[in-house]
Amino acid sequence: MAGKNDFAGYLIAVISVAAAFTGCVSDTVYSDFRTLRGDTWLRNDPVCFDADSVMMADHDIYDLYISIRFKDSFQYKSLWILFEKATLDAIAPADTICIPLTYDTGDWKGKVSHGIVEVDYPLSRDINISRGCSLELSHCMPQDTIPGIMDVGIKFLKKKSH
Repeated sequence: MAGKNDFAGYLIAVISVAAAFTGCVSDTVYSDFRTLRGDTWLRNDPVCFDADSVMMADHDIYDLYISIRFKDSFQYKSLWILFEKATLDAIAPADTICIPLTYDTGDWKGKVSHGIVEVDYPLSRDINISRGCSLELSHCMPQDTIPGIMDVGIKFLKKKSH
């Protein structure tokens, strides 16, 4: 009898752990990065994303994040970018956004692994992306050339319904 109870307890523990990990699954429905040549972002070299490749349901709500991957030797605490969204009908005015890369303590925000830092910054909540929409990012730092940035990307996360 004790063997059956031990197995039942073991089975319940395995199912509980599996259920816990299922709750940790990412809500990212789309993620795309552009690698910058020479790990350097030039002011006149915008990063563009075509939303036609983003397959999302019309009735779902998404949050848009900008993702920046850079070397941990990067010399700036924040990154200023211009964000532009264009549709088939119109081009929205560009937004200037400051992406904080460090905490007040000087530690990097985001994930750090093997000398690479990845910071995800929430750009837009409850965004509606339609066919023919394009997204463009460019830096607007005082310098024309920003060394140390490896990749610039976007991520769409599905909003959880409550």
